[in-house]
This record gives sequence, structure tokens and C-alpha cells, in this order.
Amino acid sequence: MGTIILEYGDFNVTIIQGKTSSSFLESEIYGEKGTLVIDPLTSIENLTFRGNHGEEKIELAEPIISNDMQFEAARFAEIIASNDTDGYTELAELGIKVLRLSNELRHQNGIYFDSEK
Repeated sequence: MGTIILEYGDFNVTIIQGKTSSSFLESEIYGEKGTLVIDPLTSIENLTFRGNHGEEKIELAEPIISNDMQFEAARFAEIIASNDTDGYTELAELGIKVLRLSNELRHQNGIYFDSEK
């Protein structure tokens, strides 16, 4: 369990995460005009925008689908079927960025795999 602070040029993202604990709170993304409230974050069953100045809540979630990975699978199939090397490269580079960030976060917290010692 821990807190991750990601710093981008003009904004920060704070993530409080844990593998061995559960939170029953909604997730929130704060913006200049209001807040997006997401519950639960993993499947986005409820997504609401709440304006900063008391505007009416706007419900944004679409109906839940049975397989929440279907869009990723469809994109992979599309890339394979059309031999889309640019699409493949884009996803591969994104995967590498995620792995690098995961490794950096582990190392900052003193977590190393046996093969890294």
C-alpha cells in the first residue's frame, strides 16, 4: 500500500493504492470546472460530473458491458488483421512506459525482485 504522486507539466496526479486493502470510497478527478466522481474505478459503473458552483450533477456512465476487456481485445484483433505496425508500435511503447514506471515505483520503495539483486 502506498501513495504515488505523478507530476506533469501543469498538473499533478495523486494515487493512493494498495494490493492488500480495499477502499469503498468513490474516486475523484478534480478539474478547473468541476469534479468527476467515479465508482468503482475498475469498471466505471457510475460516472458523474459535479460542477464547482453547485450546478446540477450530470450522469455520464454508459450501460455496463459483460466483458470489460472487449474493447482492448477488439483493438488487438484489428491491429493483427490489418497488419497495423504503427498501432502495434504505439501500444508496445505504452506498455514499456507502464513497466518502466512500475519498476521505478518499486525501486523508490525498496522493492526488488530476487533477479534484480
